[in-house]
Amino acid sequence: MSFLSAFASLFTRPANTPHPLDEDGIPYGRTTGSTVLGEPPAISHTMSVDGVLGALREAESGDTTRLFSLYREILFHAHVQNLFNQRKLNVLTKALNIVPADPKLPEDVRAAEAAQVLTRVPGWSRVGLNHLINGHLYPVAVLEQCYAAAPSNSLGVRYQPTEFAGVPYHLLDWTEGRLQIWDADPDFGQRLGTRSRPTPGRHVVHRGHLLTHIPDNWGGPLRAALFWWLFATMSRDWWVRFLDRMGIPLMVGKYDTADTGAKSVLTRAFAAATKLFGLVISKETEVDFHEVNTSNHGDAFEALQSFANGQLSGLILGQSMTVTAQAGGLGGAQASVQENVQASIEAWDLSALAETVNSEIIGFFLRVNGIPGRAVLQVATDTLGELRVRTDFLKAAHDSGLEPTDEALEVLNRASGLPMQRRAVPPPAFPTAPAAFALDTSRIYSAADTLRRLGQPTNSQLDQIATAAAPDLAAAFIGRYAPVRDLIAASTSAADLEHRLHLHFSTTPADQLAPILEDALTAYAATAAASL
Repeated sequence: MSFLSAFASLFTRPANTPHPLDEDGIPYGRTTGSTVLGEPPAISHTMSVDGVLGALREAESGDTTRLFSLYREILFHAHVQNLFNQRKLNVLTKALNIVPADPKLPEDVRAAEAAQVLTRVPGWSRVGLNHLINGHLYPVAVLEQCYAAAPSNSLGVRYQPTEFAGVPYHLLDWTEGRLQIWDADPDFGQRLGTRSRPTPGRHVVHRGHLLTHIPDNWGGPLRAALFWWLFATMSRDWWVRFLDRMGIPLMVGKYDTADTGAKSVLTRAFAAATKLFGLVISKETEVDFHEVNTSNHGDAFEALQSFANGQLSGLILGQSMTVTAQAGGLGGAQASVQENVQASIEAWDLSALAETVNSEIIGFFLRVNGIPGRAVLQVATDTLGELRVRTDFLKAAHDSGLEPTDEALEVLNRASGLPMQRRAVPPPAFPTAPAAFALDTSRIYSAADTLRRLGQPTNSQLDQIATAAAPDLAAAFIGRYAPVRDLIAASTSAADLEHRLHLHFSTTPADQLAPILEDALTAYAATAAASL
């Protein structure tokens, strides 16, 4: 790019503002390419305790290639894959909606409408959100946003993503003490000789775990699963070796010590027994068979594997009862505790994911298109049980004469993941006329006649009351009801006045509040009537 074009670009967009076009004016395209040939080969079949320790030492030095290859192999373990899928599905199956940050602001509403484009990008949930959740067990997850010019629309969207692509873990590098991404061949995904730091806007870097002040290249939470995975898989290998060695009866041969050749013949016969499935010996040779009790040894290996799988379940899901059948404990208390732990992990996963999506995906999309306002990913952080408790609490509060404020309604929306608003209150019904009241259609009634027949005071009677009582009631505004006068003057509607009065008298006992408000409003009404 020439000096003149670089200088002109300073006036086309603010400094440090991300833009979906690179220095050559080409929209962000996918740079990682295919990973078929670039993916490192499997190494789990040669893995041992020493091999795991060697991979950890390399990762601590910044080269995480072997460590992340091990993580990939861990996910091929049936038990771990089941746990990982449960952890992800707990988040991906929730209603993840893009909503205005403040529904009362028109610009936020328009921003949310424009951001809905993101949910229609191929791979929004299956690739984008799914890959980001890796960062809750992996030390980090890097997602690449591929942008292009948007078709004409009425939402003000000029650029939009064409796809989301997860950056393969073998392209991540920390050898220089900071996260860098290896450049890859666009066709085969193999590493090239250059690397650079993640590009803001192009790359979304997500860390959703709770480990702090620990370098990413040390492995993140999944490092704790390495040895449990190794023990769980090696226990099966050890058991197969044991059965191969001890699965057949133990053979004991007896020979005449005077016959030196009989020993060698018997030894060769035992060596060939595993191939011939039989023995070829002389009649004089004696062989005894002793059965080996393999059941007890099998129980030991099963206990070891079950214990290792239980540790993996606790690490990934925080509990194990949704994976393996267990005793529920006294009164199901154990099940309730484990359910609460899993719900806490799920709520954290949703909150951490939403924070990254709001700032790195939705926020970037709005900034790059110059769309004012804010939109956020709304997630449900409460389980059905917790929502039921909230509902019961709101009902009890309503029965006690309390109602939630607008701030409380926002908290409830975030907890449920569903936008809600106050139900419209129907207008009060007009009082019905007494049964004895009947109109004579032959004459015309005045307003005063109608009020008298309904048993209500007429306007002239009200004027007399107001004229006589106004001085005394107006004086009340100078004393204890002076703040009420200011509240009435500042109110814009009856509902606004009621809200202000509730706030002002929030510390006043309920039995004293009604007479105070009645006297104050009577004084205000009578004074106004007298002045008119």
